[in-house]
Order: sequence, then C-alpha cells, then structure tokens
Amino acid sequence: MSDSEIITLGICGELIGMDSENAWYSFVKRNFPHLFPTLCCRTRFNRTRRALLQVTELLRQKLAQSFPIPASRYFVINSFPLPVCRFGRARYCRSFRTDGANYGKCSSKKETYFGFKVHALIMLEGYIMAFEVTPALVDDREGLQDLAEHRFGLVIFGTKATPKNPFLMTCAERDMPDVTEAY
Repeated sequence: MSDSEIITLGICGELIGMDSENAWYSFVKRNFPHLFPTLCCRTRFNRTRRALLQVTELLRQKLAQSFPIPASRYFVINSFPLPVCRFGRARYCRSFRTDGANYGKCSSKKETYFGFKVHALIMLEGYIMAFEVTPALVDDREGLQDLAEHRFGLVIFGTKATPKNPFLMTCAERDMPDVTEAY
C-alpha cells in the first residue's frame, strides 16, 4: 500500500470523526476492499500513518491555503487531554514516556490523566487554524504562545488569561495577539 493511500485513508477517517484507528481500519477493510485491494495489515497501516504525520500536517496546511477559508482576526484557544493509557496503567506504560508523556489534570473533566495535551487555535467559524501536542503538564498559556508566535493583529479568546497575569504583559511586549478572558 502506498504512502499516499495511507495518508488519504487517515485524513478521511479524521474527517468523518472516527476516533479509533482500529475501528476505521476495520470499516475500510469491510466496506472498500475493491478500492484498496492491497490493504496492508492493521498494525503496519497504523505505524506507517503515524510515521507520515508530518507530511499529513504539511498537506493539511497546503489544503487550508487552497480553499476559501473566511479571513478572521477572532480566534478561540482551547486545549484538551490526550491520554495514552488508562490512569491505573500509567506507571506501567513505557511507550510514550520518552516522547514526553506525563501526568496532567483536566479541570473540566475533574480527572488526572497520563499522556499529552492538545492546544488548538480555532476560528470563530469553526476552522482549526493550528494545533500543537505538548506534554500534559504544559500550561495552556504556553501553548498559546507557541501557536500565536508569528500571527499579529489577532484577538484570541481563552479561559486562562486574566488581567493580572504576567503572560498578558508578555503578549503586549512581543506584539502578540490580544488575549481576552472568556466567561
């Protein structure tokens, strides 16, 4: 199976909202064998797809530039947990420790988890303009700094920025976007 087919299948799975790699692979294998007669085994498919994530991200950026996405200066920054295993198994999970996985807290779900945190910069119209995966302990404001570093004249709404926060002063000094606290 070619890299382009794997990238295509990966993007299609994300677009229709399939959260499970295994469920998506099984769905394709069951429903589209005529389109992918040389479909490789599930583990090879998932391993290759993960290895091609940087290429997939570059393609996503090029596609975003090709389609008429409405111009906006108003964005929302948000983050969500990306656990890599169940909390009870975290001390035995060695797979992602070298990649930076650690313990973090999700206040909205009132839970502690082991894994990563995804920070996303989203237009008010719903388009995801940028995202970043960080270790779970990274503060949301650090994710905002990374995502907004080379973007000027934006107004970004978030939940962790307060007027007494030194991060806002850093934003002003570096000509970074305005950050407004959401209620």
